[in-house]
Amino acid sequence: MQSAPNFAPRSAAAALEDAYAGEPCEVVSEDGTIHALPIRRWQDDADAADHELFVRPCRGDVLDVGCGPGRLTYAVAAAGARTTGIDLSREAVRQARARGANALLHNVFDHLPGRWDSVLLADGNIGIGGDPGRVLRRCSALVRDGGRVLAEVASHGGVERHLLRLRAGGELSEAYAWATVGVGAIGTLATSAGLYVESVASVAGRTVAMLAREA
Repeated sequence: MQSAPNFAPRSAAAALEDAYAGEPCEVVSEDGTIHALPIRRWQDDADAADHELFVRPCRGDVLDVGCGPGRLTYAVAAAGARTTGIDLSREAVRQARARGANALLHNVFDHLPGRWDSVLLADGNIGIGGDPGRVLRRCSALVRDGGRVLAEVASHGGVERHLLRLRAGGELSEAYAWATVGVGAIGTLATSAGLYVESVASVAGRTVAMLAREA
């Protein structure tokens, strides 16, 4: 008897690899809302808002979490900081290295030697895994005393958790967890991670909270 075909959806990671390689990709939410994944923006050079919100505040040793194709990793390093980017996408890491960034294929929750002066959570990466509290606690453990976590957040609201899918090549991926964190919730999350909100900056419709660790 012939076995039934396997109709299991592809992984979100596989869909993301295709997106970085040039396949058009959309994010599909639980309620059916669809928007394009901004791969092209991530592959471009850092823009003026990136420089104001992330590049200029950085100094010393910098870790870029979820660095993607390395636009910030490269720009921060070019400004004089010792910068390392980490990402789970092989294609993103390849592209980051091709532009001259120091990028590693690595999970932020796995062991990372050393500690950093600044940890970057750009492009909403505070929402990785749908658990921003866990992400911030991990980043807090990675910064030195007196160091900072720079977290890009929504300009308003609290914490919203989502199950999302990626559509690449006309194929829908399995669901993955993500969270959106509004500026109204960042203070409580920071406190639970042993951090405090030092400042909040908004440029060109983007908002970044600078979270400091007590010296």
